[in-house]
Amino acid sequence: MMRIILLSEKPEDRAFFEPVARLANLPFVNAGTAESLCASLLQDPEALLVVDVSTEQIYKKFETVVAEKVGLYSDTVNVNRMFFVAGEDLQTLNYVAESDLFGHLIMRPGSREVSAAPDQRTIAEDQARTSRLFSVAASDRGFGVERYFGPNVKIQEIMVTKASQKKTIVESLKMKLLEVGFHSRAATSIATAADEIIMNAIFDAPTDDTGRVMYAQTARSTEMELSERARVSFKIMFDGTVLGLSVLDQYGSLDKKKLLGHLAKSYQNDQFKVKASVAGAGLGIANVFNTCGGMVFCCEMGVKTEVMLFYRKAKSYKEFKDQFRFLSTFMYL
Repeated sequence: MMRIILLSEKPEDRAFFEPVARLANLPFVNAGTAESLCASLLQDPEALLVVDVSTEQIYKKFETVVAEKVGLYSDTVNVNRMFFVAGEDLQTLNYVAESDLFGHLIMRPGSREVSAAPDQRTIAEDQARTSRLFSVAASDRGFGVERYFGPNVKIQEIMVTKASQKKTIVESLKMKLLEVGFHSRAATSIATAADEIIMNAIFDAPTDDTGRVMYAQTARSTEMELSERARVSFKIMFDGTVLGLSVLDQYGSLDKKKLLGHLAKSYQNDQFKVKASVAGAGLGIANVFNTCGGMVFCCEMGVKTEVMLFYRKAKSYKEFKDQFRFLSTFMYL
């Protein structure tokens, strides 16, 4: 029977993930040791694994046991069902970004420097979001941003057929966020992130038959009519508390290793400041990751890639920056 298996000595991890398992309607097991986790995995290859990787020493011990007892590249190890948990950002967890076992990273709630202890309502919301992520992982099909929300979410989909649409989409999104009560700096940050992921889908995703990026040398200000395959689906979802953005391309050209390398780069704090002008701000994907609450990359190689961003509506920009954060990668051959 599919279940959630936790490997962590931290009581706060059990306190967080045991209710997540109940919400996801999955049995919860506290493994205790890496050896016990591997034994459980061999009995139940469909299990979702949640592993504390707070230090490199803890991670390396876990990796060694997996290599010895199961095999790092065994068919039994499904990294789409592997969840790492840590209290540090990916920029300080190089050993995690470089791991062949990386599937997902969940930041411990309240672990960032600016944080105050989250209240029980916020924790419950974070657990509900995590349970949906686990349910998606359990289904072994990560596509579809609507699957990360409950039934009462509002959805808008826009088909991008030419590059110049991006400016209107981004500016309209910012205005809508302000209307529904997002903090002005948060609205600017989200709109700038939307700019980046739409531009990536238009200019970076298309590849030719040899795998060469077709528009690598093309200026992002270039006006282009998009062919049927090059058209991009952009979705906006909001349930009153959490906003979701999704960009779907039809190429499936995501390189997971390169992606994690970009996201793990260390930047000076001033490089994360969002520019006042939204359109064309050009933040890199690492900057987008640093300012969002959740980020999901789902790729079926050679077919399609969906990039999803999640943001909680917050009363202040400080609270917005300190929201619950996770990074997920689903890769399918």
